[in-house]
Amino acid sequence: MQKQMEVLMANRPEQVQRSNNPIPQPKETVQAVGPGETTGIPIQEHSVVMTREKIQQMVATELKNVKNSEIRVDSDKPYPDYHDLVPYPKGYNVPKFKQFNGIGNPDQHLAHFVMACGDTSAKPSLLLRQFSASFTGVAFEWYASLQPDSIQNWQQLKDAF
Repeated sequence: MQKQMEVLMANRPEQVQRSNNPIPQPKETVQAVGPGETTGIPIQEHSVVMTREKIQQMVATELKNVKNSEIRVDSDKPYPDYHDLVPYPKGYNVPKFKQFNGIGNPDQHLAHFVMACGDTSAKPSLLLRQFSASFTGVAFEWYASLQPDSIQNWQQLKDAF
């Protein structure tokens, strides 16, 4: 990552200089200062000098914040793992579901979802596993906020939805 930052910082001024379009030059710059290198990135308001160590610390802090945020990983599904052992029918391809963003009729979305599942709609575990793929926006945020193992079966997820 450090090498990528160095390459990015080193290449940015060259990209601006190579441009055929005149770019208005601001009065001040931010400079990243490391052993033997200085790179200026134009900004409009003020000048700040940052060491390489300070930039690395900022990146490390931001990565730590991302790692500590509450993002559901596969092992944190709201349903028990045994549902994942139910096999899909041979040759089945998970369809591209109509996306529900929390606006509209949830009962209508549920009906569209079950119809789109076709042959798998007879197996509640498969419905349970596929349902999250039909969400986007705040509807997906709702799904992601469900506690691990808080949903035991398809009926319980339907009722919660």
